[in-house]
Amino acid sequence: MSEKDQKKALKHLDTIGKLGVDRNNSNLQEMAENALDALPTILKRGTGLMEFLKTHFDIELDEILDNIQSLLNL
Repeated sequence: MSEKDQKKALKHLDTIGKLGVDRNNSNLQEMAENALDALPTILKRGTGLMEFLKTHFDIELDEILDNIQSLLNL
């Protein structure tokens, strides 16, 4: 994954984390939804990460994102 993609992914993950702390913030809810939409594209560029998750944890990106959405009630 390129450095630019890493920075983007970390920014999106930070937004999702902030929503976990401040669940009633409607601005963060919208930003977290956008982050969850953007993350698959960014992470799929880093195919090594996806292969690692699938091989070692038998989990797909969609499952991870679905679980995050459920936890945050998005």
